[in-house]
Amino acid sequence: MHRTTGAQDVVLGLPLTNRSGRTALRTPAMMVNVMPLRIAVRPRDTGAELLRRVVLEVRAVRRHQRHRQEDLRRDLGLTAPEQPLFGPMINIKPFEGDLGFGESRGVVHNLAAGAVDDLAVGITPGADGSVRLSLDANPARYDAPSLAWHEHGLRRYLEALAALLLDDPQRPVGTIDLLDADEIRRATAGRTEPAAARTLPELLAEQAVRTPDAVAVRGGSAALTFAELDSAANRLAHELRAVGVRAGTPVALALPRGTDTVVALFAVLKAGGVCQSLDLGHPAQRIAAVLDDTRPGCVVGTADAVRSLPEHDLPVLLLDDPATRARVAARPGTAPAAPAPTRRRTSSTPPAPPAAPRASSSPTPPSPTSTPDTAPTTSPPPWPAPAGTGCGSPTAPPSPSTPPGTPSSGWSTATSSTSWTTPPTATRPR
Repeated sequence: MHRTTGAQDVVLGLPLTNRSGRTALRTPAMMVNVMPLRIAVRPRDTGAELLRRVVLEVRAVRRHQRHRQEDLRRDLGLTAPEQPLFGPMINIKPFEGDLGFGESRGVVHNLAAGAVDDLAVGITPGADGSVRLSLDANPARYDAPSLAWHEHGLRRYLEALAALLLDDPQRPVGTIDLLDADEIRRATAGRTEPAAARTLPELLAEQAVRTPDAVAVRGGSAALTFAELDSAANRLAHELRAVGVRAGTPVALALPRGTDTVVALFAVLKAGGVCQSLDLGHPAQRIAAVLDDTRPGCVVGTADAVRSLPEHDLPVLLLDDPATRARVAARPGTAPAAPAPTRRRTSSTPPAPPAAPRASSSPTPPSPTSTPDTAPTTSPPPWPAPAGTGCGSPTAPPSPSTPPGTPSSGWSTATSSTSWTTPPTATRPR
C-alpha cells in the first residue's frame, strides 16, 4: 500500500483468534476479532527496521484483541457502514492442514471468507515450507484485471522483500522495484509519437519574433512581453552558463510565484540545465530531501526565499541582489549557444559522490546507475560557495517513477491464488 499509494501511515485489518488460555483454545465457537493494525512506513526505512516495527505493532495489537470491533467503532464514532476502520485485511492462517482418517488423508480447502469491504489477503503457510497467497476483492471496487495486477505485484514485492531481508536487511525498502524487467522496459521505452521538432526556448524565441509586444506573463503588478521575457531569460542564461551550468545540471529554484520565476525557468532551459522547482510551502525535511536527492549545482532564488530553506551548503544566486542584477543586466540579450550534449555511461556500480558534501536532514537515497559525466566549470561562481562546489559540480538526476493504475469496478467476487516455496535453510534477521 505504501509503494502503490504513497501513504506513509498504513492501517490494515488484522484478524486475531481472540482466545487466551487453554479453555478458550479448546472451545468450538466463533471468537475471531478483526483489529486495526497501524504501520508507519517511510521509503528510507530499512528492511530490518520495518520488520521490527511490524512485529512490535502486532504484539501491541494482540494485547487488545478482546476489545470487540463494534465497541471500537462506537468508541471512535465510526458507526456508519461506509466509514472504514481500516483498509485491506491481512489474514495469516497458521493452521494445521492435515486431516487423518485412519490411513486416508484429507486436504483442507478454504472456499470462501465472507464479504470483503476492500481487499482481503490470505496467507497460509504449508507444512513443506510453501506459502499460499489468496486475494478476495470487493466487486464494486475491483475488476478481474485489477485483481490480477494486484496479485502479480504483491507476489513480486513479497519475494523481493524476502530477498532483501535475507541478503541485505539494512537496504531501504524504497529501493525495491515494483515493476519487473519487461514492465520497466515498457515504461522507459518512451512515447511513440515523433519527437518535438523544437525545444521550449526555441518556441519562446519564435513567439517573441512574431508578437514581440504581446504580454507573455503577468505577476501582480508586473508584466513582461514576449520580447522582454525572451531577452531577460537569455541574460540570466548567460549568467548561469558563466558559473558552470552545463547540459543536465540540475538547478533548484527557490522563488515565489511571479514573473521572475518564469524568467528563471526559461533561463535554466536555455543554459542547458534541469529545473528543480522547490515548493516553499513544504516542510523543511521534505525540501532537504529534495535537495539531497537531486543534488543541484546551485540554488536560484530571492533572499527571503533562500533564508526559509533548511540548512545546506549549495551555492546560491540571489536574483534580488543588486550585484547580481547588475551582472545579469550586462549580459547579452541574445540566446547562448546550444549546450553540447552530455556523454553518459551506464554501470552496475553506483557513480562517484559529488565533489563536495551536501547538507541534508535525511539520508542520501541510492543513486541511479546512469549519471552524466562531469563538465568542468569555466569560471568561479560570483557568489560565496564552499570549496569544490558550483553549478558545474557533478550531479545525478533523480530516478523516474511510474505510478500504478487505479482499480476499476463492475466485477463479481473472485479469488486469485498462488504459492511458492521458501528456502528451508533461510534465516531471518533479528
